[in-house]
Amino acid sequence: MVLWEVDETNDSAQFVLFLRYCNAGGCTPYNIGPIPFMEYKRDAMIPIGSLRSNPPSNRLPIRTQQQLAQQQVRRQQPSRSMRDNIITGEEVAGGISPSILAEGIIQILSVGKSNSQSDFPPITCLENRCGKSLGKYYLHSTNQKVIKSIALLDGGDKFLRDLTKPNYPTPASLHNFFPSTRQDEVMRLVIGEAALLARSEIDPTTGKYFCGDRLLERTAQILAGGLFVPIDSRVMNADNSLTILKFGQKVTTYYNSHGGTVVSCATN
Repeated sequence: MVLWEVDETNDSAQFVLFLRYCNAGGCTPYNIGPIPFMEYKRDAMIPIGSLRSNPPSNRLPIRTQQQLAQQQVRRQQPSRSMRDNIITGEEVAGGISPSILAEGIIQILSVGKSNSQSDFPPITCLENRCGKSLGKYYLHSTNQKVIKSIALLDGGDKFLRDLTKPNYPTPASLHNFFPSTRQDEVMRLVIGEAALLARSEIDPTTGKYFCGDRLLERTAQILAGGLFVPIDSRVMNADNSLTILKFGQKVTTYYNSHGGTVVSCATN
């Protein structure tokens, strides 16, 4: 919220909002706005938040406790067998097939796109790290798995630095430093990580761990919105005008209709 305009003729002040868009690759600057928000008159009360120096002694809300518990699970190391699944790209948490899930993501994200450079999103930043979405899966160049894959090659570091500049890399340079086969490898790792995280979370519709189709939906939500995207978020995905929730549902529908399997809740 920003103090935007002061009118001394009627002793009022106009506040506006500036917003930004975030996805798995990072966040844009606060360049959406100004959006008129509130107007205050002279001597009016303006809420500024809690002034207590110490946290309240009462228990945290149940939802907050659940989120903290899930964060604790995220910090735990996966079992050896689960790590092997993630590394090899075979079936990952919940029996999800990365190849079918990845194909579904391509089909949904590519709707209405012509593969021209103008279709690619602008530079986005996560804290002080900026870059671009790359390849058929729109993997962001600040993703550590993407960086590791590209940096291993001669000239890879320069290629990564160039991604912070306005121009999108040429098809030839993208093929040299991040070819389709490497994109597949990285995407399998990303899906494995997302599926493992999704299976450690509690489904608010059941009060139990995600499983079955809901595990597929949540995995796709994490892939679209990042590791900390709220469950069943109604936030719009800027790439194709789908909410995070709807994106997960569409990916799940594609997955099931193309022979994908997942461990059912009955056997979970």
